[in-house]
Amino acid sequence: MSAPTLSPSVTQPPSPPDPQALLAHRPGWSLAGVLLGSLGYVASMTPTLLPRTLATQLIASVLVVMTLYALGAIGQGLAAVIHQRILRRPEFRHRPRARLVASLVAIILAATATFQGVAWQREQFMETGVPGDPGSPALVIFATIAGCICVLYISRGLRALGRAVARRIAVHFALPTAIPTVLGGLAIVAAAAVLLALGFSASTVMFNRINDSSVGQTQPTSPLRSGSPASLIGWQSLGHQGRAFVEQGPTSQAITAVTDESATDPIRIYAGLQSADSLQAQAAIAVDDLRRAGGLDRGSVVVYTPSTNGLVDPTAAAAAEYVTGGDIASISMQYTVLPSSMSFLLSQSSSLDAGILLYEAVRTAIDQLPEPERPKLYVYGESLGAFGSQAPFAGGGIEGFTERADGALWAGPPANSTYWQEISEMATSGPAWQPIVDNGQVFRFAANSQGLSQPPNPWGAKRAVYLQNATDPVVWWSTDLVAARPGWLSEPRGPDVPAAMRWFPLLTFELVFVDMPAAGAMPPGIGHNYLPSIGPAWIAVMQPKEWSAATTSRMQMALTASLAADKSS
Repeated sequence: MSAPTLSPSVTQPPSPPDPQALLAHRPGWSLAGVLLGSLGYVASMTPTLLPRTLATQLIASVLVVMTLYALGAIGQGLAAVIHQRILRRPEFRHRPRARLVASLVAIILAATATFQGVAWQREQFMETGVPGDPGSPALVIFATIAGCICVLYISRGLRALGRAVARRIAVHFALPTAIPTVLGGLAIVAAAAVLLALGFSASTVMFNRINDSSVGQTQPTSPLRSGSPASLIGWQSLGHQGRAFVEQGPTSQAITAVTDESATDPIRIYAGLQSADSLQAQAAIAVDDLRRAGGLDRGSVVVYTPSTNGLVDPTAAAAAEYVTGGDIASISMQYTVLPSSMSFLLSQSSSLDAGILLYEAVRTAIDQLPEPERPKLYVYGESLGAFGSQAPFAGGGIEGFTERADGALWAGPPANSTYWQEISEMATSGPAWQPIVDNGQVFRFAANSQGLSQPPNPWGAKRAVYLQNATDPVVWWSTDLVAARPGWLSEPRGPDVPAAMRWFPLLTFELVFVDMPAAGAMPPGIGHNYLPSIGPAWIAVMQPKEWSAATTSRMQMALTASLAADKSS
């Protein structure tokens, strides 16, 4: 009996792994994500421009940790796909115990940085005089871990929802495997966009109600003010901040008390969003009201671009009125009802349009006068207002300013301000936070009032000042921080910038961004608060005669008292 013949074995080529299966077999957490996230936590403990309270520190740490965790998880997932689909190698074998031990070691080692980080924050609070406390190291550690876990599971919940949508699509439609997955992800993005739109709409309704409210406000009777019975612009149409602007400000008697000289009641003109049908029409009616009130007969006119929801900085307007002895007309117009944080994201183009339209309308009205009768023309803007009020001069260099204005004061200009970038790039010396341009003849950059005298050279007849605190994240936050170390972290550093602050790719961009919401609430001279420098800056720009250090001191006291009264009312 012959032996059975054995058929040769046929080796089947391995089938390519299913991408969904790869995702389904991913471990409970990404080891690469944990390792990178731990390094991010250490970086988040280093100081930045402003001291962080416990809540701010948690936001900063969770943001940085989860950013690096996501990058690590994505990298690990891509490595797995390449390993199995392209290199055709066996699936990674995960060792749960080793992964757990490695993750715990990384987290514990990173947590030790908390003690030094909290010490740095307490030192920064003390040196800047900012009230607050960073919290205990233990609370920071456990709250950060809890925050990261919450974000992780929210993300996974959204991913699971996207996959559920993809499965539904795949059941009802015969589509390639990848298309339902993409459509599921798009559905989640669309749902998030709808929620954001609904939230924005609800916020807009609320801010419009605030803008319409005139509770506690009194219509002015002086014909020198918009909204008065003699004005071309209705009182209610000014908006909440516009009504505050024309209602407030020093009288001639208050100015005399500061300057010891006879004074005139200042003129304040304002057009709200409801004062006309368009920004162009607002500018036109504001200039008509300026002319009616006699503003073109004053020695100076200042064009203000609001920073947010129509707000004109009361300190800047009052300081200019003190410096000129009241022989001044101030004019502004509203372009949004949104607060500063939302305006910065959504109203930048409106700020530019408003800055150009109002300035050009005033410039045209002045140019129509005989040259000897023309008032001096100044511009002012803070934050987003500085962004907009520089727009008329963008692309013109130094001459584009000196040929069209007599002076300017810009406080806390955002880093994406085109004209600020244009002038800053002309610097031939000086640190990044206080560059020297053309020997300081026209433009000067000051981190405090002492910076106005730098360089120690004579000023020209026409002057412009950029007030930019070295600790103001509004000025220094830009996309350049993602990949490049900023010049303002080079030595010598600006006042109050911590020596321990370091630049990290991408992470410093996020950490300085986290500094921004609290910047306006800092004490005077820190962050986005320019109270101590605005008065001296106007003095430098407007060059008043018979002005002494004692007068400056009295003005600063009056400005501080007025601001405190406004906040308490």
